[in-house]
Amino acid sequence: MKHLIFLLFTFAFCSFGFAQNITKIEYYIDTDPGYDLATNVPITAATTINNLNVNVPMTGISDGFHQFFARAKDANGAWSMVASHQFLKVTPTNPPGTTTPNIVKVEYYIDTDPGFDLATNVPITAGTVINNLNINLPMTGISDGFHQFFARAKDANGAWSMVASHQFLKTTVTITPAATLPNIVKAEYFIDTDPGFNSGIDIPLVAGSAINNLSATINISALVLGTHKVFIRTKDDLGAWSMVNTQTITVANNAMLAGTVPTGYCRNVAFNMPFLANGTFNSGNVFTAQLSNSSGTFTSGITNLGTLSGTTSGTISATIPNAIALGSGYKIRVISSNPALTNVDEEAFEVLSVCPPPCGTTIILQNPADNISSGTIIKEVNATTGTITATNQVTGNANVTYKAGRSITLNPGFKADGGTVFKTEFGGCN
Repeated sequence: MKHLIFLLFTFAFCSFGFAQNITKIEYYIDTDPGYDLATNVPITAATTINNLNVNVPMTGISDGFHQFFARAKDANGAWSMVASHQFLKVTPTNPPGTTTPNIVKVEYYIDTDPGFDLATNVPITAGTVINNLNINLPMTGISDGFHQFFARAKDANGAWSMVASHQFLKTTVTITPAATLPNIVKAEYFIDTDPGFNSGIDIPLVAGSAINNLSATINISALVLGTHKVFIRTKDDLGAWSMVNTQTITVANNAMLAGTVPTGYCRNVAFNMPFLANGTFNSGNVFTAQLSNSSGTFTSGITNLGTLSGTTSGTISATIPNAIALGSGYKIRVISSNPALTNVDEEAFEVLSVCPPPCGTTIILQNPADNISSGTIIKEVNATTGTITATNQVTGNANVTYKAGRSITLNPGFKADGGTVFKTEFGGCN
């Protein structure tokens, strides 16, 4: 007796352009036939489609591992990222109603599949369920670097399970018992594609055996709208790299505060609000810096602090009016007019009675968020322990001074154009 087998997948898609309906969803197995040529999934057009069930007939698909892919298109003809799931098709050999067969074999391999029944055997006691199985993995013969661990199981009918996998890093470090921990000397990040060790984007840090609460500004201005992955890793003074930490981000039209925006400032004195503009902003757009009401919401009592016309990242010169009450319950943000965005990044803010705000110990200035093109600007940190690290650009007719008590580092990418005034001074605030 033959059976018609279906595989059920559930997906959610959101509009990946500004307020555009999703008009088409299609899927394919293993091989991409091209846009608009895959199998259509009937939908009702909407900006968000949640819990979409897709029944995929298994007729004509061979037993074994396969990859299911799905994607969506909006009313502008733009396609989403491709969602995918691996699945295993097995033609059952035991008729319905029979007892669940025992798991009789577990095996694993590293990096390269030698074939079913040819990987390293893991001793087990046969049973229908095996929980908390510990596998001791010898590292002998495995080179230093990143590797992939794979494991699978076989039942009494000869059917194999899906393959479980984990990435791991093997590093050989020789340390004498009395040796101190090596210092972490470098941190770097990359987005989506690994450029290779030492070729990521540098994250400034002060070397030490433990680095806590390290802040990094991730430049996403060049990324296309959609989902991306940010990878971060560190290196010690022995040349050994850490495991890679990852974070998934979604890039949409947005304006984010960036760089050295203060967490508090006094009234009637101008200060800078640098921001990153992500996505597409249209001609005639105006970015506006805003202060919330004293409860930290933007529902009423909003105060405009300054504006900047343009379509790209920049810096708004902001001023808090004298009428604003002192306090720490405020928030600040940058919104846009074309497209009109208000669901943007918000940061806590305090209106101070004494200006400038308390002296900091670290300033990291980056391109393009902290570029300076006009005015007389002083960037200063603590006169004893303060550090400034800069990759920003000084252009136009700007007159800029950096003051720090410990170090001022101008990394590759820093530039001061002819016609500007740029000075570094030993000293700073207290």
